[in-house]
Amino acid sequence: MTGQVTYASYLPVGDIAVITLCLLIIVLFIGTFVDRNLQFRLFQRIISYTLIGTVFALLYHFSLTEGSWHNPAVITVMRDISHIAYLVTLFIYVYYFLILISADEKERKKIVIISYAGFFAFVIAEILGNIFRFGFYIDAAGVAHDGLNIFGVAYMFYVVIIFYLLIRYKDRMIPQISKGIWTTFIFCIVILMMQGLHGQVSYTSIVFLMPAIGFMYLLHSNPFDLSTGALNADSFSIAVRDCYKAKDRFIVMYLDVIETRIQSEFTPQLRFAIYRFYRDAVRKPLLFHLGPSQLVLMFRVKDNKDPWMRVEKIVESFSVLYDKHRLDFKAVFMEDVEVISKKDDYADFFQFIESKMPFNDYYYVEEKDVEEYEKQNRILSGLEDIADKLDLNDDRVLTYCQPVYNVESRRYDTAEALMRLQLPDFGTIPPYLFIPLAEKHDLIHELSLIILNKTCAAIRKFLDEGLPLKRISVNFSIQEIRDDNFCLDIINIIQSNNIPYEKIAIEITESRNERDFDMVKDKIEELRAYGIKFYLDDFGTGYSNFERIMELPFDIIKFDRSMVIESGKNEASAYMVDTFASMFRKLKYRVLYEGIEDENDENRCIGMKAQYLQGYKYSKPIEIERLRSFLLDGGRSI
Repeated sequence: MTGQVTYASYLPVGDIAVITLCLLIIVLFIGTFVDRNLQFRLFQRIISYTLIGTVFALLYHFSLTEGSWHNPAVITVMRDISHIAYLVTLFIYVYYFLILISADEKERKKIVIISYAGFFAFVIAEILGNIFRFGFYIDAAGVAHDGLNIFGVAYMFYVVIIFYLLIRYKDRMIPQISKGIWTTFIFCIVILMMQGLHGQVSYTSIVFLMPAIGFMYLLHSNPFDLSTGALNADSFSIAVRDCYKAKDRFIVMYLDVIETRIQSEFTPQLRFAIYRFYRDAVRKPLLFHLGPSQLVLMFRVKDNKDPWMRVEKIVESFSVLYDKHRLDFKAVFMEDVEVISKKDDYADFFQFIESKMPFNDYYYVEEKDVEEYEKQNRILSGLEDIADKLDLNDDRVLTYCQPVYNVESRRYDTAEALMRLQLPDFGTIPPYLFIPLAEKHDLIHELSLIILNKTCAAIRKFLDEGLPLKRISVNFSIQEIRDDNFCLDIINIIQSNNIPYEKIAIEITESRNERDFDMVKDKIEELRAYGIKFYLDDFGTGYSNFERIMELPFDIIKFDRSMVIESGKNEASAYMVDTFASMFRKLKYRVLYEGIEDENDENRCIGMKAQYLQGYKYSKPIEIERLRSFLLDGGRSI
C-alpha cells in the first residue's frame, strides 16, 4: 500500500538550520584543542555525514517542487544518498558507544557485525523498494509515492542497539552522561512520532544532529578557562603533540603568579591585564592555564620573526605589569626540546626549574637544565623500581654512617645511619639528589626500611663481635610516620634481625602541622615502650614550638649546624644557644650538636652543655662496615 507524497508536509527551515549548525560546529572545531582521539574523530564524522544527508534531503525535497529539477532518477538518487548518509551516521553512533563504554572485544565484534548487516540490508531494501515500488518511487505521471517506511525501521534498529548498550553496560558509564544520552534519544523519538502524527517530515535531520550536540556538551566540552581566556592543561598537551608531529619549533613562557595559589583564581583586573599582555606580545599566541597559579604562553617560531626579540619585548612588558600589580612571580623561557616534547613533560619540567629559582626572577632554560632534568628522571625511575621490588637487602641502596662522639665517655659509641644510592651509569648518588625526589613521589618509606634493615644487620654483626655500641639512629620523615603501619614496620625489621630494641634510635624533624602532633606523640610512645630511642633532628632551623617539644618524649635534641655557626658570631648568640641547651638538660633531654668542623666548634659546644658531638672534625660519612674502626680505636685508623 503506497501513498502519494504531499509537498505541503515539508518546510525547509529544519534542514537549513541543521546545515547551518553543522557548518558552525565544523568551523568551531577547526581551531580547537579538544583531544583529537578516536572518539573525537568519530564525532567529526557524525557531523560530516549528518551534513551530507541533510544537504541531499534539502535537494531532494526542493527537486520535488521544482519542475526544472523534476527528473525521477535524480530525485530518487538524492533521496537514497540522503538516507545512506543518515544510516552511516547511525552506524557511527553505535561504534562511538562501543568505544565510549569500552565494550568487550567479543561483544564489540558482534555488535559491529550486526550493525554492518543491518546497514547493507536496509540499503539493499531501499534500492529494491525504488525498483519494485514497495518503497519510494515516482510513477509515469511524475507523482512521488512513499510505500514501506524502510528508513524509519532502520532508525529504530540502530536506536534499539544503542539502548541495548546503555542498559548492558550501564555500570561503565557516568550516571550523568548516561542520563543525558537517554534523554537525548528519547527526545529524538518523540520528535519523529510528533512528525508522523502531523504528517510532517521537516525535522527529520534534527534527530541526527541532536545526539551529536549532546556529545559535544557532555564529552567534547569547551577547553577554555573563562577566568583568563586560557586553554586548559589538556589543550597544552595537545598543542605540544601537534607541534611535535608537524616539527614546528615553538617558544614558551611559563609564569607562576605565587599569590594566586592562595586566592585560587586571578582577580578580574589581573585577568584582563594578562589577556592584553599576551595578545599584544606575539603573533598567533596560545595561552594555557596549567593550575591555579600557572600560565603558559606559547607561540610558533615560524609565525614570529626574531622570536627571541619578542621574548625580550615580553619581559619588558611584563616588568611594567609587575610594577603595577606587585605580585610575586617566577618566569621561565625556553624553546621546545625534542626529548621533553616527545614525552609531553613540560609541566613537570617547569616545576623542576621553578624549584631552583628565587621569586620575581626570569630564567632562560639551557641545555644543562634539560640534562639535569633527564638525570633526575632516570634517578626517579631507579627509585620506583627499588620501591616496587622492596628488597630489604637491595644493593642499590647503600648504608653509610657518621660516628657521634660521646663527650662524657670520650668515645665513639653511637652513630647516625645515612643513605646513599648507587645506580648503573651514575656511581654513588648523594642524598640531596634523590631524597627530595623520593619524598615528593612517596617512595621514601621503602628506602628508609631498607636502610633500617641494613643498619640492624650491621648492628647484629657488631654485637656478635663483641664491639662496644650503644645504638645507631635512622632518619624517618613525618610523612612516613603518618602511615598506619609505621610502628609495625619498624618492629618487624628489628625483630627479624634479632637485636635489642634499644640499639636503634629514630630521628624525626618537628612537624609544622598541628594536626600531626597527637599522631606523632602516639607513635613515639608506642615505640619507646619497646626501648627504641627518639631524636628531634634539626632543632633551630626556623620553626620550633617549645610547648610541643616539651610534650613529646624525645631522648636527644640535635642542634642544627646553623646553631653552631650562630653561636660563634658573638657572645649574645652563644648565650642564646647555651640557654636553650641548659633548658633541655634540666628537662632531662640530652643535647647533640651537629656540624662540628674544627676545635673551636668543639670547645664552644662543650661549653654549651654538649653531651654528643657530630661533624667532619671527627669523620665524614663512611660505609657502615668501617664503623668498627671507631668502636675499636677511637677513629685513629680512619
